[in-house]
Amino acid sequence: MKILKCFFTFAAIALCLGFSSCSNDDDGPSYSETSIVNARLKAILTGKGYTFDGNGNLLLDDKAVNTTSLDLSDTKVDTVALKELSVFPNLKELNLSNNGYGPGFNFALLPSKINSVDLSNNKIFEYPGLVNIVTAENGDETVTVQRNLSKLVLPQSAQYNCVEIPTYFAHKDASAEVEMQDSLGNVKAYTTLRDVPCEATRAYLKDVFPSLFVGNQIDVSKRLVKLTEANASIDLERGSIPKSSSTKNITSVEGVEYVAMNPGFQGATIYIDLKKKCTLAYLKTNRKLGVLSLSNINTPLLDVSNSNKLCYILLEKNDSIRSLNLSHCTLMGTRSMLQETSIDLPSGILVLDCPSFEKISISKAVKNLGSLSLEELPNLKKLDLSMLSYIQECYITEIPNCNVTMYNFSKPSDWTVQPFFDISEDVYKQSSVKEFLDKYHSNLKSSGWTEYGKTYDWTVNYK
Repeated sequence: MKILKCFFTFAAIALCLGFSSCSNDDDGPSYSETSIVNARLKAILTGKGYTFDGNGNLLLDDKAVNTTSLDLSDTKVDTVALKELSVFPNLKELNLSNNGYGPGFNFALLPSKINSVDLSNNKIFEYPGLVNIVTAENGDETVTVQRNLSKLVLPQSAQYNCVEIPTYFAHKDASAEVEMQDSLGNVKAYTTLRDVPCEATRAYLKDVFPSLFVGNQIDVSKRLVKLTEANASIDLERGSIPKSSSTKNITSVEGVEYVAMNPGFQGATIYIDLKKKCTLAYLKTNRKLGVLSLSNINTPLLDVSNSNKLCYILLEKNDSIRSLNLSHCTLMGTRSMLQETSIDLPSGILVLDCPSFEKISISKAVKNLGSLSLEELPNLKKLDLSMLSYIQECYITEIPNCNVTMYNFSKPSDWTVQPFFDISEDVYKQSSVKEFLDKYHSNLKSSGWTEYGKTYDWTVNYK
């Protein structure tokens, strides 16, 4: 019994000491459980008067605890660091204006308590983490709003988003505010209606895809459902303008992107051939697209990563494109000769007269191409053709600053026509090209013609 009394006495003393320790901690400064790791973000917050310990934990003084809104505009803070703002216990609103964000902004990177976000003056086109959309085989959509916001301010570039933003707008709480900048930077109430400023383009799109229109505007919340519209290709040139238009002059192609990026669009071809230079500010193609042909169209942001069935691409007189990633195009160059040279879906990579073009990536799956034409590309730095075995028509001219890696020639049994190989003198001077011709010249012939540039007659060196 005496032993038990001693035990209870020591237990009571220990318990009292424990409470005494917690009490002392409570009397001292309190810090956040998580820390700010990003040095840039920590420096910004320190400049705003917030205090951190040596581990980056935020001092939870009155300033930090009472912070419900934080202005991080013009700071260029990395979006990955935004998750660390969970150190603020009562933070609800974030101003992220003019931070150079784009082309995407992931809402999953924001602390869960954030319910108001200003993204104005950024160039953001995609908004993952805002909604989750599951599409059934019959086209029905099941939507889950992943981020319930009280207010969302969008940049002007959000007008080109045809999936997340229109879907969120349709399923958000009725009290939630959504605003978007116009072309002048003015913030206005968000709408799903988009202008098609060119009469000729509008008449064509309205003739082929009438269900998307409300008056003379396209409603990006509408989905292409009718098979005659959903399966229609886009074929925009002077000759395709209907009689309902008073002019055949195409002065703008704005409106095409709203059709091409509509979730219901299943067309196999996008073909635009213009005399006057126009711009598609943002274009992300879908998985059904097989042919993309754009002449006299600037595409500052072209994304074909979803188009694994893309087999033919032509970009001509495009002043703004800098790179082309075809690494996801895994059907191109893998079919029989009849398929690779078919009229409907041939295989070909043609980039012509694009002064800013610097980089091209070709899928490792590509083996046999119907045509490859890379011409008048003064800023192309590297061309790797090592994955290829055969090209029926090859034209490479005027790429003076490019390092070329050639392929090992192997002619498939079903390709019976002797292939063309036409180059300019600057290309011929590349050591890899000379080695290629030394080894395979008897299998090739020169047509003496190219679309651009001056052809060098390499055949005179092998007579």
